[in-house]
Amino acid sequence: MKIDELLLQNLPGLAQRPKGVKGEFAQCLKEALAGQAQKQPLEAAGKTGPMEQAMAIAAAGVRHPVDLVESALNRLDAFKEGLARPEQSLKKLAPLVKNLEEDSRRLTELAQKLPQNSPARSLMQETAALSWVEAYKFNRGDYV
Repeated sequence: MKIDELLLQNLPGLAQRPKGVKGEFAQCLKEALAGQAQKQPLEAAGKTGPMEQAMAIAAAGVRHPVDLVESALNRLDAFKEGLARPEQSLKKLAPLVKNLEEDSRRLTELAQKLPQNSPARSLMQETAALSWVEAYKFNRGDYV
């Protein structure tokens, strides 16, 4: 199936636009998504395709959830590297641990707003769990 066919199926508002007419992409997308959201809300449709997931993420108020996951993974990597340096004081890692706790909270909140079988939801939940576990282990004193 070609992408044009998929777009016409998922966003019927795009089919009504004459070809060759230049407009602002953001406006066209907003109109198409608004039309689709009015026709069948996400919960009522029971679908979790890419468009529905994108709409749910946008409705959750996050523009780039991938950036949130990536920043959490980058912090986890920095935490791992900090623990690997025996000359570095653990007190210097405390602010990073606070950020891991905050990442875990934000990822959990966002994941709860996504559809149950969304791959993005499971990725966010796993990243949140890993961040929380590492912060908990640090606060408990496992790394002393």
